[in-house]
Amino acid sequence: MEILEGMLGANLVCFQTYSYSRHFISSCIRVCGYETTSNQRGIDVEGHVAAVNYSPVGIDSARVSRDILLPGIQPKLDALHALYEGKKIIVGRDKLDVVKGVVQKVSGISASVHMYGPHNLLPLVAGL
Repeated sequence: MEILEGMLGANLVCFQTYSYSRHFISSCIRVCGYETTSNQRGIDVEGHVAAVNYSPVGIDSARVSRDILLPGIQPKLDALHALYEGKKIIVGRDKLDVVKGVVQKVSGISASVHMYGPHNLLPLVAGL
């Protein structure tokens, strides 16, 4: 109970998955006796609202598979293939707040350089 109440002192409690966020909310209701906000996206702690959200890390492959079929995407892919023909492209996407996995990302890029050679790689990093 102390851990839940400590977490509820924050303005935002964020989880990796939707189910983790729902489990947290139901735990706060059952264990601490608190109520959710009217939109069911937070916990009301005696007037202080702790928003509860989820933010998955990684690539939503199902969405990518759907989005690649959208009008206008194929010409852009064709242009990228032509522009970077013969090169391997490494894309990184990180939130600009707390970045985790930097060591693993650099290690992966290093392994790719050894595998494909430095002249055949084009690392791209996007910060959000």
